[in-house]
Amino acid sequence: MELKYPINFTVDGHHYNNGGNSISIGVLVTDDKRPESTVIERVYETKELGFANTFLAESNAVLKATELMPEFCVRELFPKYGNGGKRVVIRSDCRSVVESIKKSKCYTKFLRGVRNNGGNGNEIDEVEKILKAIQEKTQGYDIKYQKIKGRGQNPAHILCRIAEGRIN
Repeated sequence: MELKYPINFTVDGHHYNNGGNSISIGVLVTDDKRPESTVIERVYETKELGFANTFLAESNAVLKATELMPEFCVRELFPKYGNGGKRVVIRSDCRSVVESIKKSKCYTKFLRGVRNNGGNGNEIDEVEKILKAIQEKTQGYDIKYQKIKGRGQNPAHILCRIAEGRIN
């Protein structure tokens, strides 16, 4: 598969207000020809919510996102959001990703690695195993790992600001 859209995973432990163990995985899928066109995925797990995710995407990047992850579907369209372009929110129950994690036999370790205090660093090794499993799912797309310290901020929100050029 030709590498046109590298995927950058940003992982950070986060304690949501509903009291569940959780971790956020942010995904940037950028169009090299139009760097401002960015797909952002947030995957989070809590005892109450189970797995869910959100893509916040430039409309012209949606086709690539759905090609990469065909189980995602477009739910809402927000015109003139953020940098003035159209943004599309794509939601999915993330079952295929969860199944790939379970097949990798590191699913329970992933859940155990996240702490209520927002993550103490123990989750990183297990998350990297999961990223390898997801990399297999994406069939050769380049996946890079980076940890962002958000001081309680949701990593997906940080990625939004990065995508909109507000922070590096």
